Amino acid sequence: MKRIDNNTFLLENCNHIVHYLVNELLKNDQVNFSTYERKHFLEDDKDNAIFKLFCKDDNYQKYVLDKTLSDMDKKINSIKTQI
Repeated sequence: MKRIDNNTFLLENCNHIVHYLVNELLKNDQVNFSTYERKHFLEDDKDNAIFKLFCKDDNYQKYVLDKTLSDMDKKINSIKTQI
């Protein structure tokens, strides 16, 4: 993940996980707005996505991203063990 500016991030090779990430971010009470944009599937840069995250406090972004990614990792690992 690369930070483009204060509220914009680039996810490389995200393979459709960005939709799940944005939905999980929106469950947090400190998140005001989160969305993403992907290129058209025929374009060269189709595996990358740009997402925006606006929190009530700009200093809270790193915490909410870390927590959400950690929770997602736990859920994915739990699904892996069930398979």
